[in-house]
Amino acid sequence: MPSFLEMESLRAAVLNWKLLGADEFSHSEITKMTWKPRDGTVPHDVMHSAVEDTKRGRYEDALQKFLWFHEASRHERGMGGVRLSFALGYWMELAAKFPPALDAFIALRDKLEVQCRANQGDFESFRDVSALNRMLDADQRTVDLFMEFTRTAPSSAEGLYHVVEHLLVAEGKFDVCAPYLEWQERVDASIRLYEWHLAHEHPQDSEAVGSPKFAKRRFQSGIARLVALLVLNDRKGDAIKVCDRCLDILDDEEFRDILRGALLGKSPTDEDGRPSMS
Repeated sequence: MPSFLEMESLRAAVLNWKLLGADEFSHSEITKMTWKPRDGTVPHDVMHSAVEDTKRGRYEDALQKFLWFHEASRHERGMGGVRLSFALGYWMELAAKFPPALDAFIALRDKLEVQCRANQGDFESFRDVSALNRMLDADQRTVDLFMEFTRTAPSSAEGLYHVVEHLLVAEGKFDVCAPYLEWQERVDASIRLYEWHLAHEHPQDSEAVGSPKFAKRRFQSGIARLVALLVLNDRKGDAIKVCDRCLDILDDEEFRDILRGALLGKSPTDEDGRPSMS
Protein backbone atom coordinates (compact mmCIF):
# COMPACT_ATOMS: atom_id res chain seq x y z
CA MET A 1 0.00 0.00 0.00
CA PRO A 2 1.45 3.41 -0.91
CA SER A 3 2.35 5.84 1.87
CA PHE A 4 0.33 8.99 2.58
CA LEU A 5 2.73 11.17 0.59
CA GLU A 6 2.73 8.68 -2.27
CA MET A 7 -1.08 8.70 -2.27
CA GLU A 8 -1.09 12.50 -2.46
CA SER A 9 1.21 12.31 -5.49
CA LEU A 10 -0.99 9.64 -7.07
CA ARG A 11 -4.11 11.74 -6.60
CA ALA A 12 -2.41 14.73 -8.16
CA ALA A 13 -1.22 12.63 -11.08
CA VAL A 14 -4.57 11.10 -11.91
CA LEU A 15 -6.39 14.40 -11.60
CA ASN A 16 -3.84 16.01 -13.90
CA TRP A 17 -4.91 13.55 -16.61
CA LYS A 18 -8.23 15.38 -16.63
CA LEU A 19 -6.61 18.79 -16.83
CA LEU A 20 -4.38 17.64 -19.68
CA GLY A 21 -7.36 16.28 -21.61
CA ALA A 22 -6.20 12.70 -21.67
CA ASP A 23 -8.23 10.25 -23.74
CA GLU A 24 -11.28 9.07 -21.82
CA PHE A 25 -13.69 6.20 -22.03
CA SER A 26 -17.33 7.19 -21.82
CA HIS A 27 -19.31 5.93 -18.84
CA SER A 28 -21.19 3.59 -21.13
CA GLU A 29 -17.92 2.12 -22.39
CA ILE A 30 -16.70 1.67 -18.86
CA THR A 31 -19.81 -0.21 -17.79
CA LYS A 32 -19.15 -2.69 -20.62
CA MET A 33 -15.87 -3.65 -18.97
CA THR A 34 -16.91 -6.87 -17.31
CA TRP A 35 -14.77 -9.61 -15.85
CA LYS A 36 -15.94 -12.76 -14.18
CA PRO A 37 -13.65 -15.05 -12.21
CA ARG A 38 -13.85 -18.80 -11.98
CA ASP A 39 -16.28 -20.23 -9.46
CA GLY A 40 -14.92 -20.17 -5.94
CA THR A 41 -12.53 -17.27 -6.54
CA VAL A 42 -11.99 -15.22 -3.37
CA PRO A 43 -12.30 -11.43 -3.85
CA HIS A 44 -9.09 -10.51 -2.02
CA ASP A 45 -7.17 -12.85 -4.36
CA VAL A 46 -8.60 -10.90 -7.28
CA MET A 47 -7.45 -7.64 -5.71
CA HIS A 48 -3.89 -8.94 -5.46
CA SER A 49 -4.11 -10.21 -9.02
CA ALA A 50 -5.17 -6.74 -10.16
CA VAL A 51 -2.16 -5.23 -8.38
CA GLU A 52 0.11 -7.68 -10.18
CA ASP A 53 -1.57 -6.85 -13.50
CA THR A 54 -0.87 -3.16 -12.88
CA LYS A 55 2.81 -3.86 -12.24
CA ARG A 56 3.08 -5.92 -15.43
CA GLY A 57 1.28 -3.40 -17.63
CA ARG A 58 -1.92 -5.41 -18.06
CA TYR A 59 -3.93 -2.30 -17.31
CA GLU A 60 -7.30 -3.20 -18.80
CA ASP A 61 -7.30 -6.54 -17.00
CA ALA A 62 -6.44 -4.77 -13.75
CA LEU A 63 -9.27 -2.28 -14.21
CA GLN A 64 -11.85 -4.98 -14.84
CA LYS A 65 -10.71 -6.81 -11.72
CA PHE A 66 -10.88 -3.70 -9.55
CA LEU A 67 -14.42 -3.03 -10.79
CA TRP A 68 -15.43 -6.60 -10.00
CA PHE A 69 -13.65 -6.62 -6.64
CA HIS A 70 -15.32 -3.47 -5.36
CA GLU A 71 -18.74 -5.08 -5.53
CA ALA A 72 -17.81 -8.70 -4.85
CA SER A 73 -15.84 -7.85 -1.70
CA ARG A 74 -18.75 -5.97 -0.14
CA HIS A 75 -19.75 -8.95 2.00
CA GLU A 76 -16.43 -10.77 2.27
CA ARG A 77 -15.41 -11.22 5.89
CA GLY A 78 -12.54 -8.95 6.90
CA MET A 79 -12.71 -6.84 3.73
CA GLY A 80 -14.77 -3.94 5.10
CA GLY A 81 -11.83 -1.67 5.68
CA VAL A 82 -9.64 -3.01 2.88
CA ARG A 83 -12.11 -2.38 0.06
CA LEU A 84 -12.46 1.30 0.97
CA SER A 85 -8.80 2.01 1.69
CA PHE A 86 -6.05 -0.26 0.38
CA ALA A 87 -8.04 -1.44 -2.64
CA LEU A 88 -8.94 2.11 -3.68
CA GLY A 89 -5.33 3.11 -3.23
CA TYR A 90 -4.23 0.33 -5.57
CA TRP A 91 -6.89 1.43 -8.05
CA MET A 92 -5.49 4.96 -7.94
CA GLU A 93 -2.03 3.58 -8.64
CA LEU A 94 -3.49 2.06 -11.80
CA ALA A 95 -5.22 5.35 -12.65
CA ALA A 96 -1.88 7.16 -12.55
CA LYS A 97 -0.73 4.91 -15.41
CA PHE A 98 -4.00 4.23 -17.22
CA PRO A 99 -6.46 7.17 -17.55
CA PRO A 100 -9.54 4.99 -18.20
CA ALA A 101 -9.15 3.71 -14.64
CA LEU A 102 -9.77 7.23 -13.36
CA ASP A 103 -12.84 7.52 -15.59
CA ALA A 104 -14.12 4.23 -14.17
CA PHE A 105 -13.43 5.43 -10.63
CA ILE A 106 -15.42 8.62 -11.18
CA ALA A 107 -18.19 6.75 -13.00
CA LEU A 108 -18.54 4.42 -10.02
CA ARG A 109 -18.72 7.38 -7.65
CA ASP A 110 -21.39 9.04 -9.78
CA LYS A 111 -23.41 5.82 -9.98
CA LEU A 112 -23.28 5.39 -6.20
CA GLU A 113 -24.37 8.99 -5.64
CA VAL A 114 -27.45 8.39 -7.80
CA GLN A 115 -28.12 5.15 -5.94
CA CYS A 116 -27.73 6.84 -2.57
CA ARG A 117 -30.23 9.55 -3.49
CA ALA A 118 -32.68 7.01 -4.89
CA ASN A 119 -32.47 5.08 -1.61
CA GLN A 120 -32.96 8.21 0.48
CA GLY A 121 -29.49 8.12 1.95
CA ASP A 122 -28.64 4.45 2.49
CA PHE A 123 -25.54 4.02 4.61
CA GLU A 124 -23.66 1.56 2.41
CA SER A 125 -23.78 3.72 -0.71
CA PHE A 126 -22.95 6.87 1.23
CA ARG A 127 -19.93 5.27 2.89
CA ASP A 128 -18.63 4.17 -0.51
CA VAL A 129 -19.20 7.62 -1.99
CA SER A 130 -17.31 9.18 0.91
CA ALA A 131 -14.32 6.86 0.41
CA LEU A 132 -14.21 7.45 -3.34
CA ASN A 133 -14.48 11.22 -2.89
CA ARG A 134 -11.65 11.13 -0.37
CA MET A 135 -9.38 9.56 -2.98
CA LEU A 136 -10.49 12.16 -5.53
CA ASP A 137 -9.89 15.11 -3.18
CA ALA A 138 -13.61 15.77 -3.45
CA ASP A 139 -14.69 15.71 0.20
CA GLN A 140 -16.87 18.74 -0.46
CA ARG A 141 -19.18 16.55 -2.54
CA THR A 142 -19.60 14.25 0.46
CA VAL A 143 -20.48 17.20 2.70
CA ASP A 144 -22.91 18.56 0.12
CA LEU A 145 -24.62 15.19 -0.20
CA PHE A 146 -24.98 14.91 3.56
CA MET A 147 -26.40 18.45 3.79
CA GLU A 148 -28.90 17.49 1.10
CA PHE A 149 -30.07 14.56 3.22
CA THR A 150 -30.46 16.76 6.31
CA ARG A 151 -33.20 18.49 4.33
CA THR A 152 -34.71 15.65 2.31
CA ALA A 153 -34.15 12.61 4.56
CA PRO A 154 -33.34 13.77 8.10
CA SER A 155 -33.74 10.32 9.63
CA SER A 156 -31.16 8.95 7.19
CA ALA A 157 -28.82 11.88 7.87
CA GLU A 158 -28.67 10.85 11.51
CA GLY A 159 -27.27 7.45 10.52
CA LEU A 160 -24.78 8.99 8.10
CA TYR A 161 -23.47 11.69 10.42
CA HIS A 162 -20.48 9.88 11.87
CA VAL A 163 -19.08 9.36 8.35
CA VAL A 164 -18.87 13.12 7.78
CA GLU A 165 -18.34 14.57 11.25
CA HIS A 166 -14.62 15.18 10.72
CA LEU A 167 -15.39 16.92 7.40
CA LEU A 168 -18.00 19.17 9.01
CA VAL A 169 -15.53 20.06 11.76
CA ALA A 170 -12.85 20.86 9.19
CA GLU A 171 -15.28 23.30 7.55
CA GLY A 172 -16.28 24.85 10.87
CA LYS A 173 -19.89 23.65 10.55
CA PHE A 174 -20.20 23.03 14.29
CA ASP A 175 -23.88 24.01 14.38
CA VAL A 176 -24.68 21.31 11.81
CA CYS A 177 -23.21 18.75 14.22
CA ALA A 178 -25.40 19.88 17.13
CA PRO A 179 -28.43 17.59 16.55
CA TYR A 180 -26.24 14.48 16.43
CA LEU A 181 -24.27 14.83 19.67
CA GLU A 182 -25.98 12.17 21.80
CA TRP A 183 -22.93 11.58 23.91
CA GLN A 184 -23.82 8.70 26.25
CA GLU A 185 -24.32 5.99 23.62
CA ARG A 186 -21.38 7.31 21.64
CA VAL A 187 -19.01 7.20 24.59
CA ASP A 188 -20.11 3.68 25.52
CA ALA A 189 -19.53 2.54 21.93
CA SER A 190 -16.11 4.23 21.81
CA ILE A 191 -15.05 2.51 25.02
CA ARG A 192 -16.17 -0.89 23.74
CA LEU A 193 -14.25 -0.37 20.51
CA TYR A 194 -11.14 0.80 22.36
CA GLU A 195 -11.21 -2.23 24.61
CA TRP A 196 -11.75 -4.53 21.62
CA HIS A 197 -8.73 -3.07 19.85
CA LEU A 198 -6.62 -3.56 22.96
CA ALA A 199 -7.76 -7.17 23.20
CA HIS A 200 -6.75 -7.79 19.57
CA GLU A 201 -3.48 -5.94 19.61
CA HIS A 202 -0.59 -6.80 17.32
CA PRO A 203 2.52 -6.21 19.42
CA GLN A 204 4.78 -7.06 16.49
CA ASP A 205 3.59 -3.92 14.69
CA SER A 206 2.89 -0.86 16.79
CA GLU A 207 1.16 0.87 13.86
CA ALA A 208 -1.25 -1.96 13.05
CA VAL A 209 -5.00 -1.63 13.39
CA GLY A 210 -5.77 -3.05 16.82
CA SER A 211 -2.37 -2.20 18.25
CA PRO A 212 -2.18 -0.25 21.54
CA LYS A 213 -0.86 2.80 19.67
CA PHE A 214 -3.67 2.73 17.11
CA ALA A 215 -6.34 2.04 19.71
CA LYS A 216 -5.22 4.87 21.96
CA ARG A 217 -4.87 7.38 19.14
CA ARG A 218 -8.29 6.59 17.74
CA PHE A 219 -9.97 6.71 21.14
CA GLN A 220 -8.30 10.00 22.07
CA SER A 221 -9.16 11.65 18.78
CA GLY A 222 -12.82 10.60 18.74
CA ILE A 223 -13.47 11.59 22.34
CA ALA A 224 -11.64 14.91 22.03
CA ARG A 225 -13.66 15.82 18.95
CA LEU A 226 -16.90 15.00 20.77
CA VAL A 227 -15.86 17.08 23.78
CA ALA A 228 -14.90 20.05 21.59
CA LEU A 229 -18.18 19.87 19.67
CA LEU A 230 -20.20 19.80 22.88
CA VAL A 231 -18.33 22.87 24.12
CA LEU A 232 -18.79 24.69 20.81
CA ASN A 233 -22.53 23.98 21.01
CA ASP A 234 -22.86 25.41 24.54
CA ARG A 235 -22.96 22.02 26.29
CA LYS A 236 -19.86 22.25 28.46
CA GLY A 237 -21.58 20.39 31.28
CA ASP A 238 -22.01 17.36 29.05
CA ALA A 239 -18.44 17.77 27.80
CA ILE A 240 -17.12 17.53 31.36
CA LYS A 241 -19.19 14.39 31.94
CA VAL A 242 -17.63 12.82 28.85
CA CYS A 243 -14.14 13.66 30.14
CA ASP A 244 -14.84 12.17 33.56
CA ARG A 245 -16.28 8.99 32.04
CA CYS A 246 -13.37 8.46 29.66
CA LEU A 247 -10.66 9.24 32.20
CA ASP A 248 -11.97 6.25 34.12
CA ILE A 249 -10.88 4.16 31.13
CA LEU A 250 -7.68 5.91 30.04
CA ASP A 251 -5.97 8.26 32.45
CA ASP A 252 -2.56 9.58 31.55
CA GLU A 253 -1.07 13.04 31.13
CA GLU A 254 -1.20 12.89 27.35
CA PHE A 255 -4.96 12.26 27.31
CA ARG A 256 -5.57 14.86 30.01
CA ASP A 257 -3.66 17.40 27.93
CA ILE A 258 -5.75 16.58 24.86
CA LEU A 259 -8.98 16.89 26.84
CA ARG A 260 -7.91 20.23 28.30
CA GLY A 261 -7.58 21.53 24.76
CA ALA A 262 -10.93 20.03 23.77
CA LEU A 263 -12.62 21.77 26.72
CA LEU A 264 -11.42 25.03 25.18
CA GLY A 265 -13.23 24.13 21.96
CA LYS A 266 -10.16 22.86 20.12
CA SER A 267 -10.86 19.95 17.79
CA PRO A 268 -8.30 17.21 17.02
CA THR A 269 -7.01 17.06 13.49
CA ASP A 270 -3.57 15.52 13.89
CA GLU A 271 -3.09 11.77 13.57
CA ASP A 272 -2.01 11.42 17.19
CA GLY A 273 -5.29 12.90 18.37
CA ARG A 274 -3.80 16.14 19.68
CA PRO A 275 -6.10 19.13 19.26
CA SER A 276 -5.46 22.10 17.05
CA MET A 277 -7.40 25.34 17.09
CA SER A 278 -10.78 24.99 15.34
